[in-house]
Amino acid sequence: MKGTTVQEPQVSVILPVFNATQTLKVALASLRMQRGVAWECVIVDDGSRVPIGNKTASLRDPRIRIVSLSENRGRGAARQAGLEAARGEWVTFLDADDWCYPGRFRLQLEALQSEPEIDALSCGFAIVGPHNDLRGIRGVDPAGPEIVHSIAADSLPFAPTWVGRELALRVGFDPRLRRGEDRDFLVRLAKVAHTASLNRALYAYSEYASNSASRVLGTLAGRAQVARRDHFSRSSIIDLAETGLKSLGGLALIAAGRGDLLVQRRSREPNVEEHARHRMAVRALNDAMLQSV
Repeated sequence: MKGTTVQEPQVSVILPVFNATQTLKVALASLRMQRGVAWECVIVDDGSRVPIGNKTASLRDPRIRIVSLSENRGRGAARQAGLEAARGEWVTFLDADDWCYPGRFRLQLEALQSEPEIDALSCGFAIVGPHNDLRGIRGVDPAGPEIVHSIAADSLPFAPTWVGRELALRVGFDPRLRRGEDRDFLVRLAKVAHTASLNRALYAYSEYASNSASRVLGTLAGRAQVARRDHFSRSSIIDLAETGLKSLGGLALIAAGRGDLLVQRRSREPNVEEHARHRMAVRALNDAMLQSV
């Protein structure tokens, strides 16, 4: 983008894309709201029907690079390709239909610098509806400390997680997993890393938009792949069985037209302060969108 000075990135944002050009503009606008941190974004085009290119105004930024896969290989392969192309000291993630609050990168980097024993740092989710209206909060305890340490893999939000690039490369994503690669990565990461999370919602998650039967079935298929890979270890069988039971309940709710309950039961109601922060974040995002046109 005109006037942007390219610096050596402190963090690389890995952003896989498959046929998501419209929502991608919002995700990238939210990156441009990040101040005080040198970032790059590695977009991995996972075989989109219309290839992502530099023709779109939102992509005309020297901090944005595109890695193109010749065919759709799934999220495990796409995230691994982005990880291998990353140049920052840290890596983090952003999905094409989500966006970041202003200040997310600065707050996470400051926390990592102040507590160097942390290997991987996440933050809370703001669950948003189709018009970026705030529907719920996840991963934030209003009565808890500023940073929560030793987070279990199942409680650590994946996408907002910052992790050292070298450590992330050692853990790696399983390219065979079309879905479930994120949790698989976190489970293996948590075994070798000091995990933590900022006790504040800084990542807007469009969960309602991706809540579907195909996603539920895809997650179950991913767990089955992990179980086969791990030679049906006791832990993988238990995980597969628990996921299967949850999937049956989820599919029943979706068939009854109440898929929204899948999202609601995993979140809590936002408080007044969280609503105010979200309104400010949406205004900043809209301004950033106008500037990118």
